[in-house]
Amino acid sequence: MIRQPFYIFSGIILSVLTFYFYKHDFNLWVVGISGFIALAQFPAIFDEKKKSKVSAKQNLVLDKNISKTIERSITVVISALTIHLGMNKIKEKIAKVSKEEIKNLEFRTGKEKYLLTIGFLYCLIDQGTNFSRMDQDTYNKSLESLVKKFNKKINSIKKFKSLFSDVDLNPLEFLKTCQWLSLLKKEPAMEIVYATSFHMQYSLLNNKKIVPDDKTSKDFIKKGSKIKAGDIPLLALSNIISDAKIKLKYNLI
Repeated sequence: MIRQPFYIFSGIILSVLTFYFYKHDFNLWVVGISGFIALAQFPAIFDEKKKSKVSAKQNLVLDKNISKTIERSITVVISALTIHLGMNKIKEKIAKVSKEEIKNLEFRTGKEKYLLTIGFLYCLIDQGTNFSRMDQDTYNKSLESLVKKFNKKINSIKKFKSLFSDVDLNPLEFLKTCQWLSLLKKEPAMEIVYATSFHMQYSLLNNKKIVPDDKTSKDFIKKGSKIKAGDIPLLALSNIISDAKIKLKYNLI
């Protein structure tokens, strides 16, 4: 299919010019160069189509990679949430406190826990996809996919409904969450969440059952990571949710 009309006209004109040079006994070098330039115009007619095919293939591969990274990261976050719920039960048994006291220990609303969790998920996915390098359309689609898949997952697991009890996952809340994630850098607490998620990811990718006591770990801790050497990497999210010093400023209502 012809995509570049300009090259058709320039090719025809140069071809006619070449023929003119030849009929009027111009220097053969002039005829040859003119003919070569004329012929070069015609393949360019189809260049855009070839480029668009390559671009489409690249985008298809990119979309698959993004989707796999989102799904893989959600699996990790669900595991981390399960550990968080288990840790809470252990703490309650050890403390042997009353129901009223336990209620007071829950200083976060379900909405806060939801935002911290999905913010943590965003940070994990960012490591695998690098949101800053995406064009706006790809970024928006990735963000929507992230929120939809996460919401669907937590809705399908009964034990998480009580964890996020006051979160109404309606279309308006979906849009608000997407917008909040797109402006995540405005949340001061997110520097800690980023550092902690990166630290966890580093430990998991290196197949460490516990957080290693090495230079990289120490660097993450300096940046604010809430896991330390000897911790189980998947404690990362629980440590964030349980830290009263980590506070969110936006989208809490």
